[in-house]
Amino acid sequence: MRVVVALGCLLAAGVALAQSGVETVPVAPPASSTIIERAQPLGNSPNDLEVDEVTLAAVPALSTRLTGDTRRLQDLVAKRLREMAKSLNEAGIAPAGPAMAVFDQLATTSFSVEIMVPLSERPATIPPGLGLTTTPYGQAVRIIHHGDYDDIDATYDELSSFIEDRDIAIEDVVIERYMGEISVGGGAGTVEIIAMKR
Repeated sequence: MRVVVALGCLLAAGVALAQSGVETVPVAPPASSTIIERAQPLGNSPNDLEVDEVTLAAVPALSTRLTGDTRRLQDLVAKRLREMAKSLNEAGIAPAGPAMAVFDQLATTSFSVEIMVPLSERPATIPPGLGLTTTPYGQAVRIIHHGDYDDIDATYDELSSFIEDRDIAIEDVVIERYMGEISVGGGAGTVEIIAMKR
C-alpha cells in the first residue's frame, strides 16, 4: 500500500499522518470553510508545490474514533465515512466545512484516527455512535494535493521534505481535509494535508 509507505516516511519526520479509505463517499456540500482563519505562503516544496502557514479556528464538530489493523486501514476508514455521512443526512445536520481525518497514531500493525465533520453550532441532538468535539486549532503547515488520491504519497513526501528543510517543529498529528466530495482510493479530487505546529 503506497500511501501507508508515504505516511511512514512522515512519521520518521515526527508526524502521524492522515489517511482515508477506498471509495468516493458523498457528503452534503459544506456551507463554508470556517476552520481556516488565516493563510500565508511559506514557500515552495522541492517540486514547486506551494506550502502555506495556516491558522485553524476551533469549531464544534461531530466525531467518531476509529482504530484497527493498518493493513485494513483504507477499508475501515471508508466504511466509517459512509456511516457518518448517512447519520448526518438522516439527522438533518449540515456540515459547516469539509470532513477531515485526524490521525494521531500510525504504526506498522495498528492505527488510530478521529474522523470529524465541522458544524456551525452544537446540534440539538447527537446522532447515535457520534460524539461532540472541537476541531484542532492553532498554527499549522498546509500543502494541497490535486488529482488522484492514489498519487497522494508524493504530496506527503513534498510536505515532509519542506518540514525537514525548514526545521519546523510539528505535533504528532496531521489532518486530511476532503474538499467537496470525499475522494478516497482513486479518482480526481482535492485534499488539504495539514501538519499542526508545536
